[in-house]
Amino acid sequence: MTDKEKIAAYVMSGQQRDKLTPQQRRVVKLRAEGNTLKAIAFDLKLSVKTVEYNWQQAVQRIGLSDVALVTQWALKYGLASWVV
Repeated sequence: MTDKEKIAAYVMSGQQRDKLTPQQRRVVKLRAEGNTLKAIAFDLKLSVKTVEYNWQQAVQRIGLSDVALVTQWALKYGLASWVV
């Protein structure tokens, strides 16, 4: 299954969003909106290592391989919004 097919399947099923912890959802949201891990750590008052860990766990749970695909998934699923 390609990454695009995974996105479509996850968006339709809604299962992957429920697998993320609230912290992971916040990290995915901020990352999808273009923030760096360091900026996210600053905003959430967490260490960069904690944010990196949450990001890695979220990516693993979602099953997608990079920031662009996770961003696309988050936008389609409503975890993030377009920032202008």
